[in-house]
Amino acid sequence: TLTFEFDPGHTDRFSLHLTRSMGEWSLGQPGMVFYWQPDDEGAGSVYGWYETPAPGNKPPVDHPQGRTANTAPSRVRITITPGHLSVSADDLPSLDGPWSLAQAHSGFHLFVYTRTTTDGRAARMGLKRIVSTRQPDPNEPARPAADAMFPVADRLAADALGDWLFIEEGSDDLQGFAQLTAGAMRVDVPAKHGWGRAGFTTRTPFVDTTPLNDSAPLLAELSLDLNDTSGFYFLLGGEGVKLHDDNVRRTRYAARFSVIRLPKDDHYTLRLRRGYYHDWSRPLPPDWDGRIEVLIGWRTMTVRLPGGPGILGELPVSKKEHVPYHLTLLASPARGGEISRFRLNAFSLRQLVGEGIDAQTRFRLVPVDRFDTDAYLEALGQRARRALSDFLDQPTRGEVE
Repeated sequence: TLTFEFDPGHTDRFSLHLTRSMGEWSLGQPGMVFYWQPDDEGAGSVYGWYETPAPGNKPPVDHPQGRTANTAPSRVRITITPGHLSVSADDLPSLDGPWSLAQAHSGFHLFVYTRTTTDGRAARMGLKRIVSTRQPDPNEPARPAADAMFPVADRLAADALGDWLFIEEGSDDLQGFAQLTAGAMRVDVPAKHGWGRAGFTTRTPFVDTTPLNDSAPLLAELSLDLNDTSGFYFLLGGEGVKLHDDNVRRTRYAARFSVIRLPKDDHYTLRLRRGYYHDWSRPLPPDWDGRIEVLIGWRTMTVRLPGGPGILGELPVSKKEHVPYHLTLLASPARGGEISRFRLNAFSLRQLVGEGIDAQTRFRLVPVDRFDTDAYLEALGQRARRALSDFLDQPTRGEVE
């Protein structure tokens, strides 16, 4: 919930804009706008909200509008819940409606501005304070447990270490500062090595996503030792390593997140990014223990603390049937020239499959190299036997009559 407090004596025309992107084009990107302005007949004010633009770049979608004799509100409250948005001004009736962008852990950039008029009249806005409050979703489903069909894969197990390849950005002499052993991945670059971004990338795709992952995401669970972590990057990309003309290895990412403890901060900051305009961040609690959950879907990547806050990011839209992503993990300093290090003590990956996923879909989610043909045929046989039994249990025409 966002609560805006205004000075009614210095306010008559304004807008509040929430959008998923930032930059000079943000106001034309998907989001919502709440507006308050004088009635055309000068008999009070009108207020309401609309979506802009609607999915598929269609025209803005208007939601119910309200009218009041008041010239300005003293308080406006915007409440966002999954799939829904409600706006209220003072004690006036709230304006409620569905909102497709209201998803769990969605981050929005806020713009507050006066609304201009076509006849050049002055517009005023006296904003005194903005208060943000958050309540956990009481309806969040329980996390499904791993099972024999979808086991947990330990990415730091001894037999998994061969899939990791050392990588560095902006230098060519940092390999001696990286260590990879069973149960631990560590990078510790001393000061005076520029940005000191070194780490490991996967030789083969880390995940292979399909549209099924929107309802059944992949879950990566990590545990960082914060006593040995200045900053940490997690990058999903179509390529593990790209060699550029300047002979510097760089990652090409589809989405990435970082946790960095900035100078003079008593906490780490989580930042999730895809390109220049899609950029979200939030401070993490000072008592954060270093554990992170990453939910990878077909169109989204959500980074969160176990049972706590997070950020939902976007992955590129693809017309393919599946998209493989490599993974790169990098150390980063709080600022250039300082110590760059991280220590990863646990890292696992598994497929989440909830109760709403049927048996057919479960088999479609199994990777090709682990697909059990005999189990699949047995499941098909059980399904056919149930269908035949249901058919035989139906009354005949004579029995119905």
